[in-house]
Amino acid sequence: MSLPDIYVAEKRAAWKAMIGVAGLSMLSSFCLLAMPLYLFQVYDRVLASRSLETLVAITIIACVVLIAFSFLDTLRQILLARIGVRFEARVSGAFFAGELTLARNTSASSLHQLSEIRKLIASSVFPSLFDLPVMLVFLLLVFLIHPLLGGIVLIGIVLLLGLAIFGEFLTRDRVKTTDEAALIARKTLESHLRQHETIRALGLYPQSVIHWGRDQAKHLSSLLQLLARMSALSSTSKLVRQLLQIAIIGGGALLVLSDHVTPGIIFATSIIAGRALAPVEAIVGGWRQLKQASLALKKLDDRVATFNLPDRQTPLPRPNHSLTADRVVYMPGPGRPPILKGITGTIFAGQNVAIIGPSGAGKSTFARVLIGFLEPTSGQVLLDGQDLRAWDPVTRGIHMGYLPQQVGFFEGTVRENIARMRIDDPPELAIEAARFVGIHDMIMRFPEGYDTVISDNGFQPSGGQKQLLGLARAYYGGPAFVVLDEPNASLDTEGEQVLFGTLKSAAAAGIASIVVTQRLSLLNHVDKVLVLKGGQVDAYGTPADVLPGKLVRPVPNKAS
Repeated sequence: MSLPDIYVAEKRAAWKAMIGVAGLSMLSSFCLLAMPLYLFQVYDRVLASRSLETLVAITIIACVVLIAFSFLDTLRQILLARIGVRFEARVSGAFFAGELTLARNTSASSLHQLSEIRKLIASSVFPSLFDLPVMLVFLLLVFLIHPLLGGIVLIGIVLLLGLAIFGEFLTRDRVKTTDEAALIARKTLESHLRQHETIRALGLYPQSVIHWGRDQAKHLSSLLQLLARMSALSSTSKLVRQLLQIAIIGGGALLVLSDHVTPGIIFATSIIAGRALAPVEAIVGGWRQLKQASLALKKLDDRVATFNLPDRQTPLPRPNHSLTADRVVYMPGPGRPPILKGITGTIFAGQNVAIIGPSGAGKSTFARVLIGFLEPTSGQVLLDGQDLRAWDPVTRGIHMGYLPQQVGFFEGTVRENIARMRIDDPPELAIEAARFVGIHDMIMRFPEGYDTVISDNGFQPSGGQKQLLGLARAYYGGPAFVVLDEPNASLDTEGEQVLFGTLKSAAAAGIASIVVTQRLSLLNHVDKVLVLKGGQVDAYGTPADVLPGKLVRPVPNKAS
C-alpha cells in the first residue's frame, strides 16, 4: 500500500471510529436530562404531595443515571484519546519516511501537525461537535414545554452560531498568519542552533538573538492580536449565554404568573436550555483550536501528495556490472539555471574513479545524483541497466555506499552507526567493515570500543575519526558501488593512507568507488579521472591522459 493510500485509509478508519463515539456521546448527553427532570419532579410532585417515598425513588434513579453519564463520558474521552493516538501512530511513521524521500524542503512540520490533530481529538472541544445533534433534541423539548421558551432558546442558538460564523471571518486570516509566523521563527531558531559552534566561537550572541527575536516578535505580535479577538469572541459568547439564562428564567416566571406552567418548569427549562446552548458555546470558545486542526489536516492532505515513496517494487538482484549516467541534467528548481548539463559516462564494477574540478563545477551535485539522493531533471542514472528510480530504495541502499561531505551520526553506538542502524544485523558485520577499512584498532581505543555511544552530550569523534567511521559505514556489507564526497578533507597523512588502502581493497573485491576530491595525491590511486567544469564533462580518462593541462590546485593537507 502506497503512503497516500495508508494516510487515506487511516483517516477513513478514524472517521468510522468517531461515528461510534458520536453515538456514545449522544447517549451520555441524554443522561444529563436526569437533573432537569429531577428538579421538575421535586418541585411539582414531591413538594406538592409531601411524599418521602417518591423523593427517595427519584433521587436513586437520578443518581444511577448520573453515574451512568460519568461512565459513558469517561469511556468517550478514552476512546477519543485512543483514536487520536492510533491515527498518529499509524500515520507518523509513513509521514516521517515520506519526508526523508524529499531531496529538498524536508521538514518536521507534518509530524507537528499530526500531533495537533491528536491533541484536538483528545481535547474537551472536539466532543462538543458530537453534541450538536443532541442540541436539536433539547431545543425540541423546550418547545414542547412552551413555544415562548423554545423561541428564546432558538434565538440564543442562532446568536451563538452567528457569533461562531463571525469568529471564522474575524480569525481566519489571523490564524493562518500566526501559524506561518511561528514556522518562520522556529526555522530561524533551528538555523542558529545548527550554527552553535560558529556563534559561540565568534561571540555572535547579540546578532543571533536579534535575528531570531525579529521573527519571534512577529509571531508573538500576531498571536497577541489573535488571542485578543478570540477573547472578545469568548466573552461575548458568555455574555449572550447569561442574558439568555435571564430571558429563560424571566420568561418562565411570566408563564408561571399567567398560570401557563408550574414553578418547577422554570428550573428544568433553564438546565435543558443550558445543555442545548453548551455545545455552541464550547465551539465558539475553542474555535482557534478547531481552526488550527482544520488547517493542519489540509496541510497534511497537501503534503502527502508531494511524497514519492515507491511501493512494492520487485527487489532486484545485486548489481555487478555498471553505474551509468545518461545525459543527466539537474536543475535545483523551476526557472533556475542547471547545475549539471547533460553528463554521460559509465563506471564499471571494481573501478576507482575520481571526480575533480573547480569549486561550483557540480561535483557534489553529481555525486548526490549518482547515489540517488537527487533525481535528475532529465536523463537518467542506470544501475546495471535499470533506472535508479525503479529500484526499491531499501534494496538499492544495501548495494550502495555513501560518504557525504558533512559526516553525521545517529545517537547510538559506534557499531550501530557503522551498521547503518541495522540493529538486527550480526555484530560481526560491523567489525568486518572496520577491518576492511583498517580502523579496527582505532575503534578499540575508544572508551568502550564498538559499544561507545556517539551523542551530542557524550562521546564525539574528531573530524578525521568521523570520516574514517563514515568510510566504514559506506563499505558496510560489501556494497557494489560506493560514492565518497571529499573523503580525505579532514584526514592527516596516516588517515589518507587508510583511505588509499581501502580503495585498493575495494577494487580487489569488485567494488566500484567514485571519489569526489580536490587533492592530487588521491589521483595516484584511481583508474579514471572525470573532470567537471561548469556542470559539463571537460575530460574523462586515465590520470595520465587527463592530468596534463587539467591540473586542479591541490588543497593543503590538514591534520585530523
